[in-house]
Amino acid sequence: MPKKMSSRVGIAIAIAIVVLALSPDARRKCRQLVVKGVANLMEMIEQLSVIAPAILKQQSESETDTTKVSSTTPAKTELEADRHESSATETPQQSQDALDATHYM
Repeated sequence: MPKKMSSRVGIAIAIAIVVLALSPDARRKCRQLVVKGVANLMEMIEQLSVIAPAILKQQSESETDTTKVSSTTPAKTELEADRHESSATETPQQSQDALDATHYM
């Protein structure tokens, strides 16, 4: 045994490994527990796949509500409009150059 094996968790893991290596009954029970765990995990995934479309539908409805609210807000300011127009006319290389220039400042 190593000189400095003071961790209780380490000792517990070492004992569990030895028991599993030497006991066929322990391996059988461990295998049963693993199978049950995987079955439960698969069941949870199936339940989530049933619930997920409802959540996505609810989320899309809430996004629709927020777009209705934002459409009633005032138009963009001139600064935002200028930024949008200038970014639309820039080439990808110009955009990258602008990013590089701000990165080194």
